[in-house]
Amino acid sequence: MTASAPAFAYAGTELDALVEARNYYRMLVQRFAPHVGRRVIEVGAGIGTFAAALLEGTAVDELTLIEPADNNYPIL
Repeated sequence: MTASAPAFAYAGTELDALVEARNYYRMLVQRFAPHVGRRVIEVGAGIGTFAAALLEGTAVDELTLIEPADNNYPIL
C-alpha cells in the first residue's frame, strides 16, 4: 500500500498580476539566454508565464514544465 501526498493548492495572487509584466520576463530571458540549452526543465512553472517568454526569446527545442499546485496545473 502506498500513501499519496495531500493535494497542494497555490494560495498566492501575484501570478495573475505578473502576467502583464512582459518587460520583466523579457529581461529575465535576455539575462539568462546565454545559459539556456535546447532542453529545459522549469520546476514550479506556475501558470506558464515565464515558459511562454522562454519559448519566445530562446531557441529551446524541448521544454518540460513541472507544477505541483493542483489549481495552477489546468491553467498551465
